[in-house]
Order: sequence, then C-alpha cells, then structure tokens
Amino acid sequence: MSKKKSGPEGGVGLPGIVAGIVTIAVAVMAIALVSGAHSTFPTWRALTEAGPGRPIDVSTNGKLSDWLFDATTWGVTSLFVIMVGILVWASLNHREDHKAHYETGEGRGHLILTAVISSAIFFGIDVALLLYHSFLDLHSDQNQAADTERGFWNFPTADDHPLTVEVMAQQWAWNFRYPGPDGKFGKLDPKQISASTGNPLGIDASDPAGKDDIVVPTLTVPVNREIDLLIRSQDVIHNFFVRELRLQQDAVPGLVVPLHFTATKTGHYEIVCTQLCGLGHYRMRSFMDVVTDSEYQNFLKQQEQPAGQ
Repeated sequence: MSKKKSGPEGGVGLPGIVAGIVTIAVAVMAIALVSGAHSTFPTWRALTEAGPGRPIDVSTNGKLSDWLFDATTWGVTSLFVIMVGILVWASLNHREDHKAHYETGEGRGHLILTAVISSAIFFGIDVALLLYHSFLDLHSDQNQAADTERGFWNFPTADDHPLTVEVMAQQWAWNFRYPGPDGKFGKLDPKQISASTGNPLGIDASDPAGKDDIVVPTLTVPVNREIDLLIRSQDVIHNFFVRELRLQQDAVPGLVVPLHFTATKTGHYEIVCTQLCGLGHYRMRSFMDVVTDSEYQNFLKQQEQPAGQ
C-alpha cells in the first residue's frame, strides 16, 4: 500500500481567495482616496455618490500637506501591490512539488544589489527629493511672487504685520488671548489663575500691559493675513488641530510653541484636541471664525467694550 502524501494540498483554497479579495479592496480604496474618490471607483461611498473626499483647504500651505499625503499614499500603495504580486506569484508557482532553493544572502551579487537599492533610495528620495525641497522651503522669500507657494517654514517678520494670538490649552477647554490696543501681552502668573473670577489664564493684575488683553473661548482671525499663534498648556500635553488648515501642533507644559498660517477662505471651522489628555478629552474643542477685515475690527470693538454695554 502506498502511504498518503503528507503536507499541504495543492490549490489556493478559501483563505487564499479571501486574502485576494481583501488585497484588491485595499488597493481600490487607496487609489480612490488619492484620486478624490470619483464615482468610477467601486467604493461604498462612491456608489452612494458621497466619496471620501478630504476636507477643503483654507490655508496657503495646505497644498504641501496634501501633496505629501498623496505622494506617500501612492508610494505605499505601489509597494503594497508589488509585494502582494510577488506573494501571489510565489504561492502559485512554488507549491508542494517545487524544490526549495536556499540562499544565505552573502554572495557578491547580493551585496551589490543591496548597495544599489540602498543608494537609489537614499540619493533618489532622501537627498534629491526631501532634502532639496526642504532647502527650497527654508531659503525661499515669501515677499517674492514666485515663491508664494513655498516658504512653509518661514515665519512672518515684523514687516509682514502678523496678528499674534496666544493659545492656552487646559483640561478640557481652549482660551485665546489677543493683545489690547497697546499691542502687548500682559505677564502671566500661575498663582493668579482663577476661571471663576474671569482670569482663566492668570494674567498678572499688577502688569499694566495686561489690563486691555482680550481673552475669549473661540478664535477669530481675519482672512488673508499672516497669523502667529503662541501655543501654551496649563497642565498636560494637548494638541491644536484644525483640519481645514492642515495644521496640528502639540501644546506642551512649560513651552511656548509658535505656529503660523494664513487662512484664505472665510468660514466657521472646528478646533479639536487630538492628544489624549484625560477623561474629558472627547469634548475638548472650540471653533475658529475666519472673517473679513471689517468683521474682525467689529469683533475687537465688541470685546473691548466693558461688560453690560
């Protein structure tokens, strides 16, 4: 009698079919996401004519973040498809009747191939692409029309007349402080923090520069103007995130973290904390209103009026 051959039986089987379907679904979803989820892609949202389009971009530098997202997604998706293709080819061709061939990877050819691939990735992506564009961003001049789309890291100077707003994060609320007519922020004294008496930031009562400071729970900024945010935290690490601005920055206790942007479209946008900061993290949010210059001046006048008027 012949013994029954041990080992896995031939064929793809149900697990292989499921893996193939999942692979195709992931690839289609990735391509649909990068391409804006047009209805030509068979995704669930596309079929309902509601595609998973990304939020609108209302900042001058948002396009750079979108480009990086697209480039990363296309690159990872391409590598994913290539690797899955190799696995599918190997599973169909290297079955139980295929004699395995083992290599240690120590041969001269392997070393040369490794050196070529590593050099291509390093010089082609890290140096030629990332380092070169970072150099352009760091040394671009925002005052020149040709460079208006660059300068991601160039903070505005005094000649740009930016609007400076202090952002204070705390469990679980946001507060925003504007300098008064004197254009100066008052000193902060942690010992004088008292939300119940109207001083949630601890503005030093003995500092004249703080008498006219404006503290509000929502952020209001004029459209098409450079904004400088000074981000602080009173307690734990929080995170300032406005998806339409493509901006996300940690608020770290003991540090003042600068962040700048220019909003290009008026509207009402949500500010959320994306750093797990305690039990009330889910409800730590505020809003940013981008308004016209005249509306912003009216906002300042309303805040400068004494209570009751």
